[in-house]
Amino acid sequence: MANPDTPGEDFVDPAPLNTLAVVGLVGFLVVGVGSLFALPAIQSLTGLGFFPVFWSIVALNFVCAVGVGLSVLNLRG
Repeated sequence: MANPDTPGEDFVDPAPLNTLAVVGLVGFLVVGVGSLFALPAIQSLTGLGFFPVFWSIVALNFVCAVGVGLSVLNLRG
């Protein structure tokens, strides 16, 4: 198939999206962003202080960031 932008060059269709990577990307983003707003709720439900809940959320967001990175790397693979 010819590329309409540059005549004379072939256009290569990109690989289809990996469905599992898209689901993982959306899931990790939802959990990561949702946890940022959940600090007061978790603190009141568990009765823990600010810093134990804060560091738990930091650890969860780190896991989500790694998951987003891996999902992006596998998006077209």
